[in-house]
Amino acid sequence: MRLAYKRYGGAHGFTPRQWVETASDVSGTDLTAFFHTLLQTTDEMDYSEALAWFGLRFTPSDNPATAWTLEIRPDATPQQTARLDRLTQPYKLRSRTVGLTPMMRERRTNQGAPKVLMSGQQRSTRQT
Repeated sequence: MRLAYKRYGGAHGFTPRQWVETASDVSGTDLTAFFHTLLQTTDEMDYSEALAWFGLRFTPSDNPATAWTLEIRPDATPQQTARLDRLTQPYKLRSRTVGLTPMMRERRTNQGAPKVLMSGQQRSTRQT
């Protein structure tokens, strides 16, 4: 956002193409295909690579009320675990502590089994 504001701040703003170029510059990789899929299609997003970075995965749920669960991979490497820990540590934001740690710290229990972090509701197939 800072780079986009620096480049395009003012009265004229930026085009969608300029936004993708700026995001690509910041990330160090071409994000054109990512933004195309995310914003210009109805294709399902593949979250597996992003989740794997943190040692997480989606798995089908045994609970009929939910379609999936987000779990810590049982084969997560120490590097993946460290990334997840850094992601979920509380941080200071305008003099108040913000963080996801209560939910995530619980994962340290039951070390042998994958810990469910959250569950997703099944999509309704009912027409309204």
